[in-house]
Amino acid sequence: MSKIQLYQRLAQQADALMAEETHLIANLANLSALLFMELEDINWVGFYLYENNELVLVHINHHGDHLITSMEITQ
Repeated sequence: MSKIQLYQRLAQQADALMAEETHLIANLANLSALLFMELEDINWVGFYLYENNELVLVHINHHGDHLITSMEITQ
């Protein structure tokens, strides 16, 4: 499968995963899992969100564990 075909398939799968889900964190967790499972040579996939002076990290690690962590940002 070419990279173009792979990314087209990933886009279709991502659309299907998020079609009925409206919660942002749930969508990011599902998208992390999809990318982690489908892309080669990946040991970590995640997203950083900045919200209300807090940095939230949604990711999946090399063990396949979903983790959601947050930390307060102070100046």
